[in-house]
Amino acid sequence: MVDDKRIGVLENYDLEVLRTYKGRGALICETDQGLKILREYTGRESRVDFQDRLLSRIRLAGITDVDSYVRNKENQILSTDKMNHTYILKDCYEGPECNICHPDEIKEAAGNLARLHRAMTCPEEEGIEEMVIHSIKNEFQKHTRELRKVMNYMRRRSCKSEFELYFAKYFDTFYSEAEEVLELTRTWDEPCFQDTIRKKGQICHGEYTYHNIIMSGQNIATINFEKFQLDTPVYDLYQFIRKVLEKNDWAVAMGKLVLETYEKINPLSEEERQNLFFRLAYPEKFWKMANHYYNSNKAWIPEKNIEKLRKIVEQNSAKHFFLEQYVIDY
Repeated sequence: MVDDKRIGVLENYDLEVLRTYKGRGALICETDQGLKILREYTGRESRVDFQDRLLSRIRLAGITDVDSYVRNKENQILSTDKMNHTYILKDCYEGPECNICHPDEIKEAAGNLARLHRAMTCPEEEGIEEMVIHSIKNEFQKHTRELRKVMNYMRRRSCKSEFELYFAKYFDTFYSEAEEVLELTRTWDEPCFQDTIRKKGQICHGEYTYHNIIMSGQNIATINFEKFQLDTPVYDLYQFIRKVLEKNDWAVAMGKLVLETYEKINPLSEEERQNLFFRLAYPEKFWKMANHYYNSNKAWIPEKNIEKLRKIVEQNSAKHFFLEQYVIDY
């Protein structure tokens, strides 16, 4: 058994721990009641209660392979250790993460997401009225300002690294793309779009990436709903399809597979398609590289960061081809 300070909190649960080992930011526990996973929790109790009700709604809709909390001896979701740290214990699914280079698994994950979104529409749920809907207009404006700030900083540096020289070479291209998307959103009625989200009570997973999609035997399991939020389903769809496309060099066939599979179960409105286009067209990956650079040690930039930046530049033409060939007329 691993010597871990978190083990003590397991005494709060009515189960026998047979063995423990470390997972990604968590403790995996083999117990007499199956495999469990213990994580520290830093959010509000009201939020985890909402999440528990959301997961129950999903299971009632027939999607059983999702997170399920193990309640402690006091029938509570949250448990506290002697150091006053708070934890949650959940059922753990065994299996590999979704392979987003494999068409069959991509199709299965896209269909799974569509079914989840149909189940996660809950306008009447207590606490939903207090949730804030994220504004992509504000996000794009902020990111675009930050891009200009980073470029201005680089220009003031007398001795530039390979990363900085390469970034500066392609800055104008990506900055122009950011401004073009911003201009497109100026005539888009975001308040009306957000009002529809609120009226329908649309909840999204918040982090629907291959790390949280487990191919568990003959089934597919979805885990780690902690970042759930009131937002358009497009938020999840964008995260998933962007990762699929990046891993497959923006191959039209792969993107088409995701969108067509998803829409057979949960069709998108014209406004949602437009929202998806905005998200895919904005140079988010280029901004992420700029943001990471600005907030890291400038004296030493890892070679992998330069490789990532080159990959973004190399894939940009394929990205625009995908947008023009499929999403714009989609």
